[in-house]
Amino acid sequence: MADGVDALRASSDAAAESSQAMAPGVTPADQASAAAVGESWEHGDETNASAPAPPEPDAIIAMTSTVGVETLVCGKCRHPLVRPADLITARIDTWADAVYAYELDVLDSEGVFCYSATNPGDTRFDVVRSKPSSTGLVTHGDPTPEHSWFPGFLWSFAHCGACDAHLGWGFSLPVAPDPESENQPPNPPVVEFYGLVLTKLGQEVISEDGVQEAAAQLDRVRAHRGQYEADVGAAIQMLNAVPVAIAQQFYPSLFEMDQHPAERTRSGTFLDAVRTVFEDWRGGNGGMVDAADSEDADSPPHDDDDAEDEDSRVSDPGPEEPDAGNTDSI
Repeated sequence: MADGVDALRASSDAAAESSQAMAPGVTPADQASAAAVGESWEHGDETNASAPAPPEPDAIIAMTSTVGVETLVCGKCRHPLVRPADLITARIDTWADAVYAYELDVLDSEGVFCYSATNPGDTRFDVVRSKPSSTGLVTHGDPTPEHSWFPGFLWSFAHCGACDAHLGWGFSLPVAPDPESENQPPNPPVVEFYGLVLTKLGQEVISEDGVQEAAAQLDRVRAHRGQYEADVGAAIQMLNAVPVAIAQQFYPSLFEMDQHPAERTRSGTFLDAVRTVFEDWRGGNGGMVDAADSEDADSPPHDDDDAEDEDSRVSDPGPEEPDAGNTDSI
């Protein structure tokens, strides 16, 4: 047996030496040239002008940060949410009567377990799970165990942190009460994973630099959110007071701010423009209308040509907050 092993080793060593000595199609001149290039890289020989300089470490980092990676994004505003490393590919126990699991290729990952889940309202969702490290997601509402698709987990609504669109649900474990903190409010449950609706997501190639830029933009949008909601809320009061023929010129800007959160930082300019038009219209109507009273019965009626029903009126800004009767509930 030892002779056989020694023979195999000898044969392997000989093959290795042969492959190192001369690769197929490589001439001795090629090997000498390659050796010279390697020598110049190692020792910094500047006499060989044809030898390229090795990449600097900073350059390698820069190249890595600008290479695009397939990313799941919000289907409404395209804010990046889930990178490949954030996907949860493993299968988890489900409520068998309402959910069945299947495998799907997601973000170039094969065999990612997804879930076809139906809520009590008979609305079906195709859901993929992601880690809590997924950026740009926020939860709304008190977590509840009712009709949870994943037994043992509570659920609450998950929204895009940039545009507030409902994208799925955050799942958390119950928090045991602390007997020493009877007078303190309980800590909110920590999200263990997100269940995101595939049809509410998009997919784009985004670099790490792009993700960092989107995160910085999200910080700016969040810092301006209170002002944005106040500005647009005041503007909407005035727009709902004037005829639709006048108000409709501002609809594209409202849509732009709704779809592209970065535009929300100009809400003050938008409010000023609406106020100017409203004041001009109010002056032409004898100064009898005030935006705060636009909902009152004493407000002057619209002309027949400008009549509007409830669907044509502008809604206040703010997060989509589904309730228990909403089809987006579990």
